[in-house]
Amino acid sequence: MNEPHKQLAHFLNRHDSDVACLRRARRTLRLAISAAWLFAVAGCLDTSRPRETRAVNGPMKSEIADELFDYSIDILSRLEQYNSPDVAQTVIGRLNEWIDTQNINVDWQADPMLVSLPTEWRDLRVLQHLDDLHFVPHDAHHLQQCVWLRDIARWARGPQVDDLARATQLFDWTVRNIQLDEPPPHGATPVLHLPMHTLFLGHGQATERAWVFMLLARQEGLNVVMLTCGKRAAEGPVQPWLTGLLSQGELYLFDPALGLPIPGPAGVAVATLGQVIADDSLLRALDLDAEHRYPVSRGDLAEVVAMVEASPGYLLKRMRAVEEQLSGDRKIVLTAQPSRLAAELESCPHVADVQLWTLPFAAIQYQMTPEGARALIEEQSRLDVRELPEPHQPIAAAVQKGRVLHLKGEFTGDGGATRYYQHSRPAATEIDSAEVSPQGANRLRWAKEDASYWLGLIAYERGSHGAAVDYFLKRTLEAFPDGRWTDGARYNLARTYEAMNRFDEAVILYENDTSPQQHGNLLRARRLKSTSSAPDVDR
Repeated sequence: MNEPHKQLAHFLNRHDSDVACLRRARRTLRLAISAAWLFAVAGCLDTSRPRETRAVNGPMKSEIADELFDYSIDILSRLEQYNSPDVAQTVIGRLNEWIDTQNINVDWQADPMLVSLPTEWRDLRVLQHLDDLHFVPHDAHHLQQCVWLRDIARWARGPQVDDLARATQLFDWTVRNIQLDEPPPHGATPVLHLPMHTLFLGHGQATERAWVFMLLARQEGLNVVMLTCGKRAAEGPVQPWLTGLLSQGELYLFDPALGLPIPGPAGVAVATLGQVIADDSLLRALDLDAEHRYPVSRGDLAEVVAMVEASPGYLLKRMRAVEEQLSGDRKIVLTAQPSRLAAELESCPHVADVQLWTLPFAAIQYQMTPEGARALIEEQSRLDVRELPEPHQPIAAAVQKGRVLHLKGEFTGDGGATRYYQHSRPAATEIDSAEVSPQGANRLRWAKEDASYWLGLIAYERGSHGAAVDYFLKRTLEAFPDGRWTDGARYNLARTYEAMNRFDEAVILYENDTSPQQHGNLLRARRLKSTSSAPDVDR
């Protein structure tokens, strides 16, 4: 066997451990006999600049192309099974080899709305080569993020079919699973997370919640936009208000800061923009008292602006080429067409203007700065297990693998999130007696804290309410008082009590809440107290 064949066989032996993948590997290895160039993987590729594609001729062209594409998508959908950090870049390498076999002819153009971006965003390097068909290393982040979003949306939407019901389920999942952070101090630069980071870390600002919700909805073919209100200031960008689902010409309102949809008239679960403009009492019903009023009134809605999400990854021609090859269970939404959505929004009553939402561009630019890189590294340092002695590394590392499986909806069994989370929960005596540094002991405690809270979320999703109470109350709130998940555990404990019809206990938790979501939680308590049965709020 020549050297290219040996390298390919070595790669396949390292990564293709399960039966299904071995079948694919056998076919790929057979094709490699006729295509030695297949072994090009991350590290062997020059991704520093665009390159010209080359055609592959001969009778094997179609079969080779299919194998390259299928193998790439197969690995991409289950990266959590591999330990090598090079695997994601291997996917990029395979997709480039696939592109080389294609005569790409996709319905694509650079979206016209990009010309409306301020110069500071238009000059981003990622926007200079949108039509380039050559995949670059950073594309792996967009692909992986879209896979996570697709997987979450599929199981979080439940059995719902119509637009509003699916959006309500996805919004509720976002509120329960992304703990709301305190806003940064006035004048401080906020840490801007990409949705992938927000999902993995499990917390974020209201705008980051909104961003996750918008992209989850996109995977379901739903159009959710950010709405702003108040008179537009000439000296700066408009300020976000809440998210709106566009369905049948109406915008249905979901407030990620409250953690609630805006209720409609006569018991309607979700109000439309038109309804709250026509009837200010709908917004005034969100006032807690004269001193704690909902910050928006009908008078602020004279110039509502709809902000369309258009992260650069969704604007790439190469992503459209991949997306068009995916269908059925493999379907992933990788692209967006903001101009088409803008045309629909412009016909909506009460929408004064449609713009591109600049937060995604600001987040990308921020993470490219030294300050942004440091902030992300510091935040993720709690997950770093390299400083732990070898016997303890698997304990702390298991929670990371469990988190990915959790997001994919793979909860149970030997390869499920629950198993990995449980492995990350050593006894307190085991941590105290471990021969590790104080920082290493903290990392073990952090892993246990994360795993305990996330096990509660899984128990809730599976309808195991007794187990959810145990994890939220005893194993998170009592075991880690004033811990990083205190706010989320109290809220989700109250939601669990609601699901168990233990409304009095839920009300106590909501009324004693001091989290950034306090206003919305007090509204939930008020609704629970006003009815003798489960309220008609999203659950």
